[in-house]
Amino acid sequence: MESRFKKSGEKMLSTFFENDCFRIQRSQTAGLGAVAIRNLEEGDVILRERPLFTANASNVFEAYEKLTGRDKNVAMSLHANALLKPGTPRIQAVWKTNCFAVTDTVAGGLLILSIRAKHVAEGEELKVSYGTDRTPEDLYHLYGFICQCGTCSGMNPTVLGLEW
Repeated sequence: MESRFKKSGEKMLSTFFENDCFRIQRSQTAGLGAVAIRNLEEGDVILRERPLFTANASNVFEAYEKLTGRDKNVAMSLHANALLKPGTPRIQAVWKTNCFAVTDTVAGGLLILSIRAKHVAEGEELKVSYGTDRTPEDLYHLYGFICQCGTCSGMNPTVLGLEW
């Protein structure tokens, strides 16, 4: 299986991505963000990506082992929620943090880039919705980050002290 990713030496290129809908640039919030370069409407397909692999909780390791060495490196370079139960294998944590439903029959695909948005004005940063039933505390414990989207009511600082 040939890798789908460009390389510089053995590392992924660090150049930022841009297409006719958005660009990846430094975020006002933290790290990198996707900013609309034109008005985006509900239903616009702004990026179509094949998952590195698809799996469910019982076959994550098997699916990962089928990847090329380079794609394994890409998978392992993704964010893994450090707040998952201690001892969780890294690839399992990466998959749990970054998987999205890709079909009706598979639990999730490991996506490198993933965005779902509607009605985004040109110049506005695309924000990822983690669902209406998730609180900032849920996001912190599930994904390991503090939401600063401006929509959430904020997070109770006492949650930061809670661990397994």
